[in-house]
Amino acid sequence: MDDKIKIYSSGTHADLAEENLFQFPIPFLLDYIEIGFKRGTYQGSAKDTAKLVVAKRHKVALAVQKGDKETRRVVEYCIQYLMADEVVKRNQVLMEKSLVPENRFHRQTKVRDDVDLVLAMKQSNADYVRKLYEGKSEAPRISTLCEYAGMPGQIDDPFGGTLADFRKTRDLIGEAVKKSIDRAVEEYFGVE
Repeated sequence: MDDKIKIYSSGTHADLAEENLFQFPIPFLLDYIEIGFKRGTYQGSAKDTAKLVVAKRHKVALAVQKGDKETRRVVEYCIQYLMADEVVKRNQVLMEKSLVPENRFHRQTKVRDDVDLVLAMKQSNADYVRKLYEGKSEAPRISTLCEYAGMPGQIDDPFGGTLADFRKTRDLIGEAVKKSIDRAVEEYFGVE
């Protein structure tokens, strides 16, 4: 069915990998740094830097809002450290299943006129996509991946987590995708 189905992959916060991190509210960025710190992602001097950012969160937020370049560089460093860690762990868990990681950059979710179904990892992602399509002529069906697959729960982002977190996410996505493909083929093409 390769000639009948196109699959796109994107993220609701994929722009986090972009150059201008500060398009996001500073509390959002600081939350990610804190998550990575609490999960033990940071090592060596990066751990000390992240610890300081987390401990002085309010002062960091104020300094960034006032345009302090050094504080902005520290926040960027902490986020870039997490992004690099995410890529390494993602690639490792994919290769463990003989899946070849693609050299693709994160892509931001956007309105498309050639999409019939959007499957989001979490409810908050699905809500974000619904807002994107609000008032547009395009109206794809939007659901969480687990909901569409008939599975309980949702898929949490392992960002800042351990290899075990990435493996758990990989396996849950794999199971949900298989079930979703079966359902989509039946619903859209009447094939069981």
